Amino acid sequence: MKRTNDALAHSGPANAGNVRAANDAALRWPFGRRRCGPRSGFTVLELSISSLVLLLFTGTIVETLGSMRSGALNARVEDRAQEYARRAIDSIVDDLSYSGLISAGGRSYPLLFDDGAIDPDYDTYDLIAHDPALENSKAGRDDFGVNREIVMLHPADVDGDGVPDIADIVDGQLVWDDAQPISYTLETDLSGDNVLIRRQGNTSERIVARGVERVRFLNSQDTGFQIPLDAVRVELHLMLFDDNGHAYRYRAETTVRMRNGAST
Repeated sequence: MKRTNDALAHSGPANAGNVRAANDAALRWPFGRRRCGPRSGFTVLELSISSLVLLLFTGTIVETLGSMRSGALNARVEDRAQEYARRAIDSIVDDLSYSGLISAGGRSYPLLFDDGAIDPDYDTYDLIAHDPALENSKAGRDDFGVNREIVMLHPADVDGDGVPDIADIVDGQLVWDDAQPISYTLETDLSGDNVLIRRQGNTSERIVARGVERVRFLNSQDTGFQIPLDAVRVELHLMLFDDNGHAYRYRAETTVRMRNGAST
């Protein structure tokens, strides 16, 4: 032991320092040494944060896709309602503008009546009278209430040349086709859907719009004389449902002036 100490003593300060440094390093390893190389793997905290971010991101994507799908569905239902209303209004305008405020066969036209309760004298073929349509709306809304329907006449065109027949060349009075009255009524079909039906005599019947909740044909007196005496205001309310049962409402309105004058 003495020789070893003597050897250290004679080895010089540099060698003694190296020995002490080596001994200190041996005591510190592995607790005291700092790693200088790249770290591998993740800590539990980092994994938790990453999972949370991924979860939030996934939820946002799902919500966005759901909103896009819902928006597309809403747009399709609304587009369908607008298309139904457009076609119905176009048909009504064509018929009314060709009609007139007239008397024919001892009856006055156009005839307005409520919820299918038509005067039998006007229901030549017993096709127009009907039970009131089912109501899906609630009291207090514009699309809730009595439906006001219509029967009108067109000028006769016996030869089918597209030119109305004239009763008197001098005064230009037209001949009216009271054998083919034109009506618009709102009825509930066998599927439970409310449909607006156009009839012409007993030879033509077609659905002009589905999902109609309410229809009103109003004359000048009905509107408080806000429209001309020879005009009719049309109010059309539609209610369509999507796959989830959500209701979409659409309203269309127009005023039509009947071009043809009075005749007997």
